[in-house]
Amino acid sequence: MVSMVDKQELNDTAKAMAQFVNDERMHCHRGILPLDKQLHVLFGNDCYATDERSQAEANAVQEAVLREGCPASDIQTDESSLTWAIAFEGDKKLADAFFKIAAKTWFDESMKRAASNSSRQEA
Repeated sequence: MVSMVDKQELNDTAKAMAQFVNDERMHCHRGILPLDKQLHVLFGNDCYATDERSQAEANAVQEAVLREGCPASDIQTDESSLTWAIAFEGDKKLADAFFKIAAKTWFDESMKRAASNSSRQEA
């Protein structure tokens, strides 16, 4: 796919949207912001700096975006590093697929954490 936006602009967009989501949409744990028909931002609001589940979620989305060959930003965060965001070029169907990857990764990582905590409690 040929990019209509350069990488720095995608990074700047993701960074700005991470800050916006942190400031105005903290109640949304993850979501998609359609900025244009072919430009979306996927975000997560789950303590990116300190929560390995959030980091795994963002990394899984980044890997999926790269596999698809979509022009995309790097993972960007708000100023407190609680919220992460990735801006990418692609249609709504692709955005929905990336969202499902984010949600599944969060769920899988949460189940691993629960199993690990349960094992520690039994010991």
